[in-house]
Amino acid sequence: MRFTITSEHTKMRLDKFLKEHFPDLSRAHLQKLIEAGQVTANGKRVAVHHFLKEGDEVEATIEAPTELRVIPNSEVKFDVVHKEDSFIIVNKPAGLVVHQSEAHKEPDTLANGLLAYFPEIAKVGDDPIRPGIVHRLDADVSGTMVVARTHDMFDHLKSQFKKHEVEKEYVALTHGKISPPSGTIEFTVARKGAKMIARPKQEGDKKSITEYETIETFKNLNMAKLRINTRTGRTHQIRVHLFAKGNPIVGDKLYQGVRIQGLETSRLMLHARKIAFKDLDDKWREFIVKPPPEFV
Repeated sequence: MRFTITSEHTKMRLDKFLKEHFPDLSRAHLQKLIEAGQVTANGKRVAVHHFLKEGDEVEATIEAPTELRVIPNSEVKFDVVHKEDSFIIVNKPAGLVVHQSEAHKEPDTLANGLLAYFPEIAKVGDDPIRPGIVHRLDADVSGTMVVARTHDMFDHLKSQFKKHEVEKEYVALTHGKISPPSGTIEFTVARKGAKMIARPKQEGDKKSITEYETIETFKNLNMAKLRINTRTGRTHQIRVHLFAKGNPIVGDKLYQGVRIQGLETSRLMLHARKIAFKDLDDKWREFIVKPPPEFV
C-alpha cells in the first residue's frame, strides 16, 4: 500500500500516520512493522519516530498481528495477599510482566498465572488478553495490584482509576540526596521513541503529578529512600520524574540508573507498597505489602 504525504500530515510521526489509517491495529504492532522494514519512506527504512514531509512516498506492507491466546499457567509465581468474591490483591514480583502483548507473547505473565487459580476472570474486563486487569505495574516493579473477579468490580475500579480516586503509594531507592526532602513533581510525561521524557506542560498535555517524601538517607551510599504517591498514572511516570529531577531510581537501566558501590541489586528499586480504593459497598479498603529485604 502506498501513500503520498500531503500538507495535512506534514510533521506527523510515521507511526501516528499509520495508526490514523489503520485504526484497528495497535501502535505497538505498527511500530514493529516499521522496525522490521515493512514500512519505508522514499524507498528507505526509517525509524519509528520519523517525521513526515509533504511529498514523501510511504510504502507499507501491513500484516495483522498474530492472535494471542491467553492460557492458564500454574508455573507463574506470585503471592495472593487477599481475596474476596469480587477482587483479588496480589503481590507481583519484580521481573514479572503483567499480561501478554505483541511485544511479549509468551504465556508466562501474571495474567496467565491468575487464570490458573481464578478461571472466572477470563470473562472479566475489556480485553481477553488482560483478564480482570484494571491497572498495571512495569515488569521491573514489584508490589501491590488489585484484580477484578467480576464485571461489576471491574467497572467500579475502572471508574475510580479514571477519576484518580485510587490511592497508590510506592517506596523507591534513588541516587543522591533529593532536595527539597519532600515535594511535588509536575513535569508532563511524553513519549520519545522507546522512552518517556519529562517536559514543561504544553497545550493539550495531561497532568502528571508525583508527590514524594524522604524516609531515610544513606550518606555512605549517596542514596535516599522515598515514599511516593502518584496522583496520575502516566507510563513510567515515577521513573521519568525522578530522573528529570536528577535522582534516578537505583537499578533503572532505562533511565540511567547505575550500580552503587556497596549495594548489590539486579532489579529496579521501586515497589508498590499500598493500594486503596472503594469496594462495591463503597467501603474504603487499604492493602499494604512491605518492600522486600533489598530495600535496606
